[in-house]
Amino acid sequence: MVKNGYNSQKGNYYKSNVVETSKVLYNEREKSMQTHQPHDKFFKETFSDLELTRDFIRHYLPGGLQPLIDLSTLSQVSESFVDDALKAFYSDMLFRVNTAEETCYIYFLFEHKSYQDPLTAFQLYKYMGAIWDRHLKNHGGGRLPVVLPILIYHGDRPFEGAVELVDLVEGFGDLPHTLREAIPNFKLCLLDLSHLSDAELKGHVRLQMFMRLARDVFSKDKDKLVEDVERAVFYLSRLSGAQMGINHFKTYIHYIFNTQAPIGKEEVMRMIKKTDKLYPEGSDVIMTYAEHLIKEGYEEGVEEGIQKGKAEGKAEGKAQMLVSAFNMKFGSQIDEKLVAKIYKLTSNQMDGLLKKLFELNAVQELEVYLESIGER
Repeated sequence: MVKNGYNSQKGNYYKSNVVETSKVLYNEREKSMQTHQPHDKFFKETFSDLELTRDFIRHYLPGGLQPLIDLSTLSQVSESFVDDALKAFYSDMLFRVNTAEETCYIYFLFEHKSYQDPLTAFQLYKYMGAIWDRHLKNHGGGRLPVVLPILIYHGDRPFEGAVELVDLVEGFGDLPHTLREAIPNFKLCLLDLSHLSDAELKGHVRLQMFMRLARDVFSKDKDKLVEDVERAVFYLSRLSGAQMGINHFKTYIHYIFNTQAPIGKEEVMRMIKKTDKLYPEGSDVIMTYAEHLIKEGYEEGVEEGIQKGKAEGKAEGKAQMLVSAFNMKFGSQIDEKLVAKIYKLTSNQMDGLLKKLFELNAVQELEVYLESIGER
Protein backbone atom coordinates (compact mmCIF):
# COMPACT_ATOMS: atom_id res chain seq x y z
CA MET A 1 0.00 0.00 0.00
CA VAL A 2 1.17 3.52 -0.72
CA LYS A 3 2.38 5.31 2.37
CA ASN A 4 0.37 8.45 3.02
CA GLY A 5 1.19 10.12 6.31
CA TYR A 6 3.59 12.05 8.46
CA ASN A 7 7.19 10.91 8.64
CA SER A 8 8.12 10.44 12.28
CA GLN A 9 11.68 11.58 11.66
CA LYS A 10 11.76 15.38 11.71
CA GLY A 11 13.76 18.30 13.01
CA ASN A 12 17.46 17.70 13.45
CA TYR A 13 17.51 14.55 11.32
CA TYR A 14 16.31 16.37 8.23
CA LYS A 15 18.28 19.50 9.09
CA SER A 16 21.52 17.52 8.84
CA ASN A 17 20.46 14.81 6.43
CA VAL A 18 19.23 17.13 3.68
CA VAL A 19 22.39 19.24 3.85
CA GLU A 20 24.75 16.27 3.84
CA THR A 21 22.82 14.35 1.17
CA SER A 22 22.58 17.43 -1.03
CA LYS A 23 26.36 17.55 -1.17
CA VAL A 24 26.41 14.30 -3.12
CA LEU A 25 23.13 14.84 -4.95
CA TYR A 26 24.79 16.29 -8.04
CA ASN A 27 26.93 13.17 -8.45
CA GLU A 28 23.86 10.98 -7.91
CA ARG A 29 22.04 12.89 -10.65
CA GLU A 30 25.01 12.63 -13.00
CA LYS A 31 24.98 8.85 -12.61
CA SER A 32 21.20 8.76 -12.87
CA MET A 33 21.19 10.74 -16.11
CA GLN A 34 23.06 7.92 -17.83
CA THR A 35 20.28 5.41 -17.09
CA HIS A 36 17.24 7.61 -16.57
CA GLN A 37 15.92 7.38 -20.11
CA PRO A 38 15.31 3.59 -20.08
CA HIS A 39 13.57 3.96 -16.70
CA ASP A 40 11.50 6.82 -18.08
CA LYS A 41 10.54 4.88 -21.21
CA PHE A 42 9.58 1.82 -19.17
CA PHE A 43 7.52 3.89 -16.74
CA LYS A 44 5.68 5.89 -19.39
CA GLU A 45 4.98 2.96 -21.72
CA THR A 46 3.49 1.04 -18.80
CA PHE A 47 1.26 3.79 -17.40
CA SER A 48 0.17 5.07 -20.81
CA ASP A 49 -2.12 2.04 -20.69
CA LEU A 50 -5.11 3.51 -18.84
CA GLU A 51 -6.42 0.12 -17.78
CA LEU A 52 -3.11 -0.61 -16.10
CA THR A 53 -3.16 2.81 -14.41
CA ARG A 54 -6.68 2.15 -13.12
CA ASP A 55 -5.44 -1.17 -11.77
CA PHE A 56 -2.57 0.59 -10.00
CA ILE A 57 -4.96 3.11 -8.40
CA ARG A 58 -7.27 0.32 -7.22
CA HIS A 59 -4.51 -1.67 -5.56
CA TYR A 60 -1.89 0.78 -4.38
CA LEU A 61 -3.62 3.99 -3.32
CA PRO A 62 -5.10 4.46 0.15
CA GLY A 63 -8.35 2.48 0.41
CA GLY A 64 -10.37 5.46 1.56
CA LEU A 65 -9.82 7.11 -1.81
CA GLN A 66 -11.60 4.42 -3.81
CA PRO A 67 -15.25 5.41 -3.10
CA LEU A 68 -14.49 9.06 -3.88
CA ILE A 69 -13.47 8.71 -7.53
CA ASP A 70 -14.98 7.45 -10.76
CA LEU A 71 -12.18 5.48 -12.44
CA SER A 72 -14.18 5.16 -15.67
CA THR A 73 -13.45 8.88 -16.25
CA LEU A 74 -9.67 8.48 -15.95
CA SER A 75 -7.72 10.18 -18.74
CA GLN A 76 -4.11 11.16 -19.25
CA VAL A 77 -3.12 14.83 -19.45
CA SER A 78 -0.49 15.15 -22.15
CA GLU A 79 1.42 18.06 -20.61
CA SER A 80 4.60 17.61 -18.61
CA PHE A 81 5.51 20.02 -15.83
CA VAL A 82 9.18 19.16 -15.54
CA ASP A 83 11.60 21.99 -16.30
CA ASP A 84 13.48 21.47 -19.57
CA ALA A 85 16.79 21.60 -17.70
CA LEU A 86 15.70 18.70 -15.47
CA LYS A 87 14.19 16.36 -18.06
CA ALA A 88 17.43 14.37 -18.19
CA PHE A 89 16.81 13.43 -14.55
CA TYR A 90 13.06 13.64 -13.87
CA SER A 91 9.81 12.64 -15.49
CA ASP A 92 6.17 12.99 -14.60
CA MET A 93 2.78 11.76 -15.78
CA LEU A 94 -0.49 13.49 -15.03
CA PHE A 95 -3.95 11.91 -14.98
CA ARG A 96 -7.36 13.44 -14.45
CA VAL A 97 -10.41 11.77 -12.96
CA ASN A 98 -13.85 12.93 -11.81
CA THR A 99 -15.03 12.43 -8.28
CA ALA A 100 -17.98 10.10 -7.84
CA GLU A 101 -20.26 13.12 -7.47
CA GLU A 102 -18.64 14.92 -10.44
CA THR A 103 -18.06 18.02 -8.34
CA CYS A 104 -14.41 18.48 -9.26
CA TYR A 105 -11.36 16.88 -10.86
CA ILE A 106 -8.64 15.01 -9.05
CA TYR A 107 -5.24 15.11 -10.70
CA PHE A 108 -2.93 12.19 -10.07
CA LEU A 109 0.66 13.31 -10.45
CA PHE A 110 2.79 10.21 -10.99
CA GLU A 111 6.54 10.52 -10.49
CA HIS A 112 9.14 7.77 -10.36
CA LYS A 113 12.68 7.72 -9.03
CA SER A 114 15.44 5.13 -9.03
CA TYR A 115 17.82 7.01 -6.73
CA GLN A 116 17.76 8.92 -3.46
CA ASP A 117 16.76 12.60 -3.75
CA PRO A 118 16.10 14.34 -0.42
CA LEU A 119 14.29 17.19 -2.17
CA THR A 120 11.68 15.02 -3.91
CA ALA A 121 8.83 16.51 -1.86
CA PHE A 122 9.88 20.03 -2.86
CA GLN A 123 10.15 18.99 -6.50
CA LEU A 124 6.60 17.60 -6.44
CA TYR A 125 5.38 20.76 -4.68
CA LYS A 126 6.66 22.79 -7.65
CA TYR A 127 4.90 20.42 -10.06
CA MET A 128 1.65 20.92 -8.15
CA GLY A 129 2.02 24.69 -8.37
CA ALA A 130 2.62 24.44 -12.12
CA ILE A 131 -0.50 22.27 -12.52
CA TRP A 132 -2.65 24.75 -10.60
CA ASP A 133 -1.22 27.66 -12.56
CA ARG A 134 -1.98 25.96 -15.87
CA HIS A 135 -5.48 25.03 -14.66
CA LEU A 136 -6.27 28.66 -13.76
CA LYS A 137 -5.03 29.91 -17.11
CA ASN A 138 -7.07 27.31 -18.99
CA HIS A 139 -10.25 27.98 -17.01
CA GLY A 140 -9.98 31.72 -16.54
CA GLY A 141 -9.61 31.52 -12.77
CA GLY A 142 -11.90 29.71 -10.34
CA ARG A 143 -11.05 27.22 -7.63
CA LEU A 144 -8.09 24.86 -7.62
CA PRO A 145 -8.53 21.13 -8.27
CA VAL A 146 -7.23 18.44 -5.95
CA VAL A 147 -3.75 17.23 -6.93
CA LEU A 148 -2.54 13.98 -5.41
CA PRO A 149 1.26 13.54 -5.76
CA ILE A 150 2.34 9.91 -6.11
CA LEU A 151 5.95 8.73 -6.01
CA ILE A 152 6.91 5.26 -7.25
CA TYR A 153 10.39 4.66 -5.89
CA HIS A 154 12.47 1.71 -7.13
CA GLY A 155 16.02 2.33 -5.95
CA ASP A 156 18.40 -0.30 -4.61
CA ARG A 157 17.75 0.67 -0.97
CA PRO A 158 14.70 1.93 0.94
CA PHE A 159 13.59 5.51 0.34
CA GLU A 160 15.05 7.86 2.96
CA GLY A 161 13.65 11.21 1.83
CA ALA A 162 10.92 13.36 3.30
CA VAL A 163 7.30 12.32 2.79
CA GLU A 164 6.07 15.74 3.92
CA LEU A 165 7.13 19.12 2.60
CA VAL A 166 7.57 20.51 6.14
CA ASP A 167 10.16 17.82 6.88
CA LEU A 168 12.48 19.86 4.65
CA VAL A 169 11.97 23.07 6.62
CA GLU A 170 14.87 23.68 8.99
CA GLY A 171 13.87 23.38 12.62
CA PHE A 172 10.17 22.93 11.80
CA GLY A 173 9.51 20.80 14.87
CA ASP A 174 10.84 23.50 17.17
CA LEU A 175 8.76 26.34 15.70
CA PRO A 176 5.76 27.80 17.56
CA HIS A 177 2.43 26.27 16.60
CA THR A 178 1.18 29.52 15.04
CA LEU A 179 4.21 29.70 12.75
CA ARG A 180 3.99 26.03 11.80
CA GLU A 181 0.39 26.54 10.70
CA ALA A 182 1.51 29.28 8.29
CA ILE A 183 3.89 26.97 6.38
CA PRO A 184 2.39 25.12 3.36
CA ASN A 185 2.47 21.35 3.53
CA PHE A 186 1.28 18.18 1.82
CA LYS A 187 1.64 14.46 2.39
CA LEU A 188 3.42 12.48 -0.30
CA CYS A 189 1.88 9.18 -1.43
CA LEU A 190 4.91 6.89 -1.58
CA LEU A 191 5.15 3.41 -3.04
CA ASP A 192 8.60 2.06 -2.19
CA LEU A 193 9.25 -1.04 -4.28
CA SER A 194 12.66 -1.72 -2.74
CA HIS A 195 11.25 -3.72 0.18
CA LEU A 196 8.14 -5.27 -1.41
CA SER A 197 8.15 -9.06 -1.70
CA ASP A 198 6.57 -10.93 -4.61
CA ALA A 199 3.66 -11.84 -2.33
CA GLU A 200 2.93 -8.15 -1.75
CA LEU A 201 2.69 -7.30 -5.45
CA LYS A 202 -0.94 -6.86 -6.51
CA GLY A 203 -3.07 -6.28 -9.55
CA HIS A 204 -3.01 -7.49 -13.15
CA VAL A 205 -0.09 -9.72 -14.07
CA ARG A 206 1.34 -6.99 -16.35
CA LEU A 207 1.30 -4.51 -13.49
CA GLN A 208 3.03 -7.05 -11.26
CA MET A 209 5.66 -7.64 -13.95
CA PHE A 210 6.32 -3.91 -14.13
CA MET A 211 6.70 -3.70 -10.36
CA ARG A 212 8.94 -6.76 -10.23
CA LEU A 213 11.28 -5.63 -13.01
CA ALA A 214 11.49 -2.07 -11.70
CA ARG A 215 12.37 -3.47 -8.27
CA ASP A 216 14.88 -6.10 -9.41
CA VAL A 217 16.78 -4.21 -12.09
CA PHE A 218 19.22 -2.96 -9.43
CA SER A 219 19.46 -6.25 -7.58
CA LYS A 220 22.86 -7.93 -7.38
CA ASP A 221 21.07 -11.28 -7.61
CA LYS A 222 21.26 -12.08 -11.33
CA ASP A 223 18.88 -15.02 -10.94
CA LYS A 224 16.07 -12.62 -9.98
CA LEU A 225 16.14 -10.89 -13.36
CA VAL A 226 16.29 -14.19 -15.22
CA GLU A 227 13.27 -15.38 -13.21
CA ASP A 228 11.45 -12.12 -13.99
CA VAL A 229 11.96 -12.70 -17.70
CA GLU A 230 10.75 -16.30 -17.37
CA ARG A 231 7.57 -15.09 -15.65
CA ALA A 232 7.04 -12.49 -18.36
CA VAL A 233 7.48 -15.14 -21.03
CA PHE A 234 4.97 -17.45 -19.36
CA TYR A 235 2.22 -14.83 -19.00
CA LEU A 236 2.76 -12.80 -22.16
CA SER A 237 2.69 -15.91 -24.32
CA ARG A 238 -0.89 -16.37 -23.09
CA LEU A 239 -2.08 -12.86 -23.85
CA SER A 240 -4.79 -12.58 -26.45
CA GLY A 241 -3.18 -11.05 -29.52
CA ALA A 242 0.34 -12.13 -30.40
CA GLN A 243 1.41 -8.61 -31.35
CA MET A 244 0.28 -7.24 -27.99
CA GLY A 245 2.36 -9.83 -26.15
CA ILE A 246 5.49 -9.26 -28.21
CA ASN A 247 5.24 -5.48 -27.84
CA HIS A 248 5.08 -5.77 -24.06
CA PHE A 249 7.97 -8.23 -24.09
CA LYS A 250 10.08 -5.82 -26.16
CA THR A 251 9.43 -3.13 -23.57
CA TYR A 252 10.64 -5.40 -20.73
CA ILE A 253 13.73 -6.63 -22.57
CA HIS A 254 14.66 -3.12 -23.73
CA TYR A 255 14.46 -1.99 -20.12
CA ILE A 256 16.73 -4.77 -18.83
CA PHE A 257 19.37 -4.36 -21.52
CA ASN A 258 19.47 -0.57 -21.39
CA THR A 259 19.83 -0.08 -17.64
CA GLN A 260 22.73 -1.03 -15.44
CA ALA A 261 21.18 -4.42 -14.81
CA PRO A 262 23.83 -6.87 -13.51
CA ILE A 263 23.45 -9.46 -16.27
CA GLY A 264 26.17 -11.11 -18.31
CA LYS A 265 26.34 -13.44 -21.26
CA GLU A 266 25.52 -16.51 -19.16
CA GLU A 267 22.24 -14.95 -18.00
CA VAL A 268 21.43 -13.86 -21.56
CA MET A 269 21.80 -17.40 -22.85
CA ARG A 270 19.61 -18.75 -20.02
CA MET A 271 16.94 -16.22 -21.02
CA ILE A 272 17.18 -17.24 -24.68
CA LYS A 273 16.96 -20.97 -23.98
CA LYS A 274 14.00 -20.64 -21.62
CA THR A 275 12.17 -18.23 -23.88
CA ASP A 276 12.72 -20.30 -27.00
CA LYS A 277 10.82 -23.20 -25.44
CA LEU A 278 7.78 -21.22 -24.28
CA TYR A 279 7.69 -18.17 -26.51
CA PRO A 280 9.79 -18.42 -29.73
CA GLU A 281 8.84 -14.89 -30.79
CA GLY A 282 10.30 -13.61 -27.55
CA SER A 283 13.61 -15.42 -28.01
CA ASP A 284 14.11 -13.48 -31.25
CA VAL A 285 13.76 -10.24 -29.28
CA ILE A 286 16.40 -11.33 -26.75
CA MET A 287 18.68 -12.54 -29.54
CA THR A 288 18.61 -9.09 -31.11
CA TYR A 289 19.78 -7.49 -27.87
CA ALA A 290 22.22 -10.34 -27.19
CA GLU A 291 23.78 -9.84 -30.61
CA HIS A 292 24.33 -6.20 -29.77
CA LEU A 293 25.90 -7.20 -26.45
CA ILE A 294 28.25 -9.67 -28.09
CA LYS A 295 29.24 -7.25 -30.85
CA GLU A 296 29.92 -4.62 -28.24
CA GLY A 297 32.24 -6.98 -26.41
CA TYR A 298 33.77 -8.04 -29.71
CA GLU A 299 34.51 -4.43 -30.60
CA GLU A 300 36.04 -3.89 -27.15
CA GLY A 301 38.33 -6.83 -27.83
CA VAL A 302 39.33 -5.31 -31.15
CA GLU A 303 39.97 -1.95 -29.48
CA GLU A 304 42.10 -3.62 -26.84
CA GLY A 305 44.19 -5.19 -29.60
CA ILE A 306 44.56 -1.84 -31.33
CA GLN A 307 45.73 -0.23 -28.09
CA LYS A 308 48.47 -2.82 -27.86
CA GLY A 309 49.67 -1.53 -31.18
CA LYS A 310 50.20 -5.00 -32.57
CA ALA A 311 48.45 -6.69 -35.47
CA GLU A 312 48.60 -10.01 -33.67
CA GLY A 313 47.07 -8.45 -30.57
CA LYS A 314 44.17 -7.10 -32.62
CA ALA A 315 43.53 -10.46 -34.26
CA GLU A 316 43.80 -12.26 -30.92
CA GLY A 317 41.22 -9.95 -29.38
CA LYS A 318 38.80 -10.72 -32.21
CA ALA A 319 39.41 -14.46 -32.00
CA GLN A 320 38.90 -14.55 -28.24
CA MET A 321 35.55 -12.79 -28.55
CA LEU A 322 34.37 -15.12 -31.31
CA VAL A 323 35.29 -18.23 -29.33
CA SER A 324 33.52 -16.83 -26.24
CA ALA A 325 30.46 -15.94 -28.31
CA PHE A 326 30.12 -19.44 -29.80
CA ASN A 327 30.76 -21.11 -26.44
CA MET A 328 27.96 -19.01 -24.97
CA LYS A 329 25.62 -19.72 -27.87
CA PHE A 330 26.10 -23.49 -27.92
CA GLY A 331 26.21 -23.77 -24.13
CA SER A 332 29.51 -25.68 -24.09
CA GLN A 333 33.15 -25.34 -25.10
CA ILE A 334 33.69 -25.76 -28.82
CA ASP A 335 36.27 -28.28 -30.03
CA GLU A 336 39.94 -27.23 -29.81
CA LYS A 337 40.34 -27.86 -33.53
CA LEU A 338 37.59 -25.34 -34.29
CA VAL A 339 39.20 -22.86 -31.88
CA ALA A 340 42.49 -23.25 -33.74
CA LYS A 341 40.74 -22.62 -37.07
CA ILE A 342 39.16 -19.44 -35.74
CA TYR A 343 42.55 -18.16 -34.55
CA LYS A 344 43.99 -18.78 -38.03
CA LEU A 345 41.35 -16.64 -39.75
CA THR A 346 42.26 -13.27 -41.17
CA SER A 347 40.78 -10.13 -39.65
CA ASN A 348 38.24 -9.81 -42.48
CA GLN A 349 37.28 -13.48 -42.19
CA MET A 350 36.64 -13.00 -38.45
CA ASP A 351 34.39 -10.04 -39.24
CA GLY A 352 32.47 -12.27 -41.65
CA LEU A 353 32.15 -15.00 -39.03
CA LEU A 354 30.69 -12.50 -36.57
CA LYS A 355 27.94 -11.67 -39.06
CA LYS A 356 27.12 -15.39 -39.23
CA LEU A 357 26.94 -15.73 -35.44
CA PHE A 358 23.15 -16.03 -35.23
CA GLU A 359 22.76 -17.98 -38.47
CA LEU A 360 24.93 -20.87 -37.32
CA ASN A 361 22.75 -22.83 -34.91
CA ALA A 362 24.88 -25.92 -34.29
CA VAL A 363 28.55 -26.82 -33.88
CA GLN A 364 28.35 -28.82 -37.10
CA GLU A 365 27.21 -25.74 -39.02
CA LEU A 366 30.13 -23.76 -37.62
CA GLU A 367 32.50 -26.54 -38.68
CA VAL A 368 31.11 -26.58 -42.23
CA TYR A 369 31.37 -22.79 -42.45
CA LEU A 370 34.99 -22.77 -41.30
CA GLU A 371 35.84 -25.52 -43.79
CA SER A 372 34.24 -23.49 -46.58
CA ILE A 373 36.45 -20.53 -45.67
CA GLY A 374 39.54 -22.73 -45.79
CA GLU A 375 38.66 -23.93 -49.29
CA ARG A 376 38.53 -20.38 -50.69
